[in-house]
Amino acid sequence: MSADADHFPRDPRRTLLVDNVRVATEVDFLVPPAEAFATVEWIDERAETDDGFGAAVRELDDEGLVRFYTSGMVDCIDVDDPVGACTALGSVVERLRESGVVGGRRYDRRISNMSARAVLGVPVRLNRLYHVLPVPKGDVQPPDEGSNSLDVVVESDAVPTERYNDERDLDSMTMRVSVFGTGTIQIKGARHPDMLEWAVSLVAESVTPECLGADAR
Repeated sequence: MSADADHFPRDPRRTLLVDNVRVATEVDFLVPPAEAFATVEWIDERAETDDGFGAAVRELDDEGLVRFYTSGMVDCIDVDDPVGACTALGSVVERLRESGVVGGRRYDRRISNMSARAVLGVPVRLNRLYHVLPVPKGDVQPPDEGSNSLDVVVESDAVPTERYNDERDLDSMTMRVSVFGTGTIQIKGARHPDMLEWAVSLVAESVTPECLGADAR
């Protein structure tokens, strides 16, 4: 954090709360997918749609949903813990193996989307923050009369990918960071847990005393 960080009640990175995680993998079906979905008792069939809902689903006991696609993709969504999502997806793939409908090779699980919130703990003047954020102004949507948020688009080339040691997951990545006048930060599209901290730091380290205040814009 910058030298000005002492105007926050606490380190904003420590306020991060993950809302949702999507983890995905691709499996090799040994039978036609439709046959697999019809014969495996613990999978619920449904019509596959173009908007990404899959051809079959499995609701998890605690939280979350696993979706199955005829393409071989399997993903887990609606979980607020990346480790839990990876574990849940791995368990489902293992059950598919035991059912004899997918091959036995090891399947990589990748985080394809994470969303989270953090709080600065102080109100922010968004118009002033707009001018000091260290990103190209074409990537920032400034607040207008009907908006109480400053929206930043972060492409993969702006993220320090070497920090995450998994560059294959960052191709064509687009992360969206929204800052609200209340001091809330919302992040969508992260592909690594540490990206969430990086995004919060990007905002928090840009905040100067002139950016602080009750004026929403």
